[in-house]
Parts: sequence; C-alpha cells; structure tokens
Amino acid sequence: MSKYDNLYGDLSAESGYNAISRDPDYGPKFLEEFQDKLLFGTDICNVNQDVPIVGYLNGLVERGEISRGAFAKISRNNVTKLLNL
Repeated sequence: MSKYDNLYGDLSAESGYNAISRDPDYGPKFLEEFQDKLLFGTDICNVNQDVPIVGYLNGLVERGEISRGAFAKISRNNVTKLLNL
C-alpha cells in the first residue's frame, strides 16, 4: 500500500474485520501505518445485523491501540477526501 498512491484498503464486510482482527499485535499496527489508505464500510442489509468491526475499532481507540486521528481517517475522513465530499 505504501508503494502505490492510488491503492486503498476496504474494511467492509466480515472479511475486512477478520483480516484486521486475526492478529491482535499486527492489526492495530497496520491500521496506524496505513491510516491514510484505509476506508471503513459495511455490508449492512438490516438494522439488526451485527457489524463486529465497529466494536473492534472503538475498542482499539478506547484502549489506546490506535489513535483517535487514525480512527477519524479510517471511519470518515479518508472517504470524504477521496470522493471530494
């Protein structure tokens, strides 16, 4: 991701959550390192659907494992910048 300016990572669906959360040491480091290139998303089909990445990311911030700045970029700022919103 650091090699290509136009490459972004999508964290939607359970696959994004699984990829980030399976290694508790590396996941937060990856999120911090590539905070400018990661985009939060969901594949929500109904209001009662479980979206585990939401709690995971919130927990990382609460425990200080990722910065609030990284969280803000991943959760909203990167996509607004990318799409010129």
